[in-house]
Amino acid sequence: DHRFTLTSMLLRQTEDEARSDTDITDSQLQQGYRLRWTENSLRSSQLGGQHRFPLFEEMADFDWQYTDATARRFEPNLRQYEFDVTDDGSRTLSRINDGNRQQWSDLVDDSRSLDLGFKVPFALDEGAIYGTVDLNAGRTERDRDSYIRRYRFGTPNPRPGFNAVRGLPTIGQMLVPGFIGPDGFVLQEFTTGTDNYFASQRLDYVALGFDVAFDDRFRINVGARSESNDQRVTTFSVLQAGQEVESVIDQRDLLPSFGATWMIDESQQLRFGWSRTLSRPDFRELTPAPFLDPVLDFITFGDPDLVTAEITNYDLRWEYYFSSDESLSVALFRKEFDKPIEKQLLPGAGEILLTLANAESATNQGIEVDWFQRLGFAGDWFGGMELSNWFVAANYSWIDSEIRLDPSRSGINTNLSRPLEGQSPYVANLQVGYSHPDGIHDLALSFNQSGERIVQVGVDTQPDVYEQPAGQLDFNWKWQFARDWSSRVRLRNLLDPSVEFRQGNINVREFNRGREIAISIEWSPKKD
Repeated sequence: DHRFTLTSMLLRQTEDEARSDTDITDSQLQQGYRLRWTENSLRSSQLGGQHRFPLFEEMADFDWQYTDATARRFEPNLRQYEFDVTDDGSRTLSRINDGNRQQWSDLVDDSRSLDLGFKVPFALDEGAIYGTVDLNAGRTERDRDSYIRRYRFGTPNPRPGFNAVRGLPTIGQMLVPGFIGPDGFVLQEFTTGTDNYFASQRLDYVALGFDVAFDDRFRINVGARSESNDQRVTTFSVLQAGQEVESVIDQRDLLPSFGATWMIDESQQLRFGWSRTLSRPDFRELTPAPFLDPVLDFITFGDPDLVTAEITNYDLRWEYYFSSDESLSVALFRKEFDKPIEKQLLPGAGEILLTLANAESATNQGIEVDWFQRLGFAGDWFGGMELSNWFVAANYSWIDSEIRLDPSRSGINTNLSRPLEGQSPYVANLQVGYSHPDGIHDLALSFNQSGERIVQVGVDTQPDVYEQPAGQLDFNWKWQFARDWSSRVRLRNLLDPSVEFRQGNINVREFNRGREIAISIEWSPKKD
């Protein structure tokens, strides 16, 4: 009746990147180089308990879990250089601020949380009506410190003829002691007043829910969750004391939910759900400190004036079961957003810079079809082959989205009404696989593709930038080659199609993500 668990995890990930790119900025052809070393780490420890107690002739369940975690991202000595290229192919170290720069950054995030859950079963009318009452409560506390220091070698008072030094073939030939001094390259710090911040959050919640079943055909879930969130981000300058920008979100929200299930017969059921949820801005989204968007690879600045987005969710789903693990479902869904958060292009910048802003409202609705079928029925088509361990799965979603922007906050946008940024009009997935009845082999070949989606919102009459569809083909294989040993092979993006970003009829960006292979061996001792 009592169980305790202790789980600890330590994850370390290091990336070493050497990158070159060619682009055109303000009609100037440029070649850029970046040398980057990044260390990511996560330490997490969880202590929990599950307990059963006799209560009112029933067994009540009490669960609890305490989590302590620390995440860190350390990036020492990022180096980036830009060269201007002339028509004859000669290169000169660019005079722009980012012509050469070195950067040190360090981010540490600490999180502690305690979650408590109490569940009591009940039965009425001699068991005709039965269910559970759930009471949950908890607290999460987070603290984050983020620091960036930036340096470059500038030339405020170069000696006569120093331009020839800027035209040397490599940066290693330029930044040598003979060219560093008052009349040559001078080390300068250009850390901005928004590069550093510290943040904290305290989130308390209490939730009460009822799960009731009756007549063996109907089930109702109703509940509410009260959340109190105190979130603060302070952005400060390390060079000028007293220069601070503070963002505060201090609010209490009540989040109700309702769900109902009608079991039409033994093979099919109908589900309905309604709920209110929230989308809170993250720490880095509340500070004007820059960060690199991990998907778009663009520098992004947060907004201290962001507010929490509220979402109302509606779902209606019909499910049909051919067997215990074969099914077909069709779902209608709709989401209504109040003050959704979106990325926007920062106008007037010489390079692509993004920021975030609250829109006025948005809707996201559509239909989803999901199907899973084993292929045993097709054995006769192939001369009586045994195909019951083979399966095919498919999923298709058609999505219609619209966002409406506040003209007072987003008047620079080309379109004040358009699809949601990042939302495709369709998502399709297809999978064919094999599952051995004894678990010796599990393999699957899967293909997925999404429709074009906005990745960069257009401003100042420029069209929105759309990422074009690019299908992805993956293969996964698990082999249990011994009692306690197994191996996994994962091949991702086998087709490696070009990813195109299109603005109007012009390709503004094109690249290949590359193929990926991962092989792992796992030891998991089994009990006799």
